[in-house]
Amino acid sequence: MNKQGDVSINYIILVIIALIVLVVAVLFFSGGAAKLFSFIKTYQQVPSQVEATWRNTCEIYCSAGDKTAYDSSKFTYGDRPETNCEAIMKGDYDKICLKLTVPIGGGPPVGN
Repeated sequence: MNKQGDVSINYIILVIIALIVLVVAVLFFSGGAAKLFSFIKTYQQVPSQVEATWRNTCEIYCSAGDKTAYDSSKFTYGDRPETNCEAIMKGDYDKICLKLTVPIGGGPPVGN
């Protein structure tokens, strides 16, 4: 029984979807989407050469037996959060450096 004043549910759903698309388009083109999604922060990618330099620095701290320098290291690049040797080498001084340390006079690395 379709009366002249009845509105179908399909029509209502279609109008709601169209309004959502319109609001998203207005936000996107007016720059409002950037404000709305400002909590999502993208960071600049660290070039592989910079990352390799950081890794070499940490390995030098290990080979020199400088636990203080390893533990207090700080590296920054652009707007990225600060990082350190523990994050770059994926382990603390004892876990990483003792594997890399070779006793004076040769022999197997200490810690293996």
